[in-house]
Amino acid sequence: MEKAIRVMVVDDHPSLREGLMALLRYETDIEVVGYAVDGEDALIKAVEFQPDVVLMDISMPKMNGLEATRQLRDTLPAIRVLMFTGGETPNDVLEAMLAGAAGYADKKDSVETLGIKIKAVHAGIPIFPAISSTVNTANAALNNTKKLTPTELKVLQLAVQGLSAKGMARALSTPEKDVGEKLVNTHLANIRAKWDVHNAVGMVLYAIKNGLVNIPPV
Repeated sequence: MEKAIRVMVVDDHPSLREGLMALLRYETDIEVVGYAVDGEDALIKAVEFQPDVVLMDISMPKMNGLEATRQLRDTLPAIRVLMFTGGETPNDVLEAMLAGAAGYADKKDSVETLGIKIKAVHAGIPIFPAISSTVNTANAALNNTKKLTPTELKVLQLAVQGLSAKGMARALSTPEKDVGEKLVNTHLANIRAKWDVHNAVGMVLYAIKNGLVNIPPV
């Protein structure tokens, strides 16, 4: 028998939080191990409860869900964060991706749908509303001055997954070659220069617009 997926719920509204926890307890293969009331509390409780998946609200006092997700990705990278919000805008989805969330769920989702999304992100499947395309085909469509090198494409994909420069460096390193944060930042700067964008948000928006983000549809 497979172990149940350990889930922690983070939301500042007590009635919604308690109701959601009660409903999730009926889902097979999911164990609700605890809750947190805001982003700061989530960082503490994640260490205590060691969840596999954190269901994270975005708008909360003290520390919002995006910042809490960034810090969780740095301190407890094995935890998957499923962003849980009352609405969906392109900017919200993009910010969640950049923060390092593994997926995006709407508070209007049924419990069955939410359970599927929790199981998907736990299995390593990103769940975002997205424009999908193969990286190679999309990159070939760009003109030569904006074409990325294979390494830059890898860095871009890691950036879209929300990894920090340190996390990207770890992911790109091999036993034969150690990749440092300085080199990662150089690659990111080169991508931004090729595309004439000035920050990470602009870089990912350009990638989405040109079909460079390969994320399975919900």
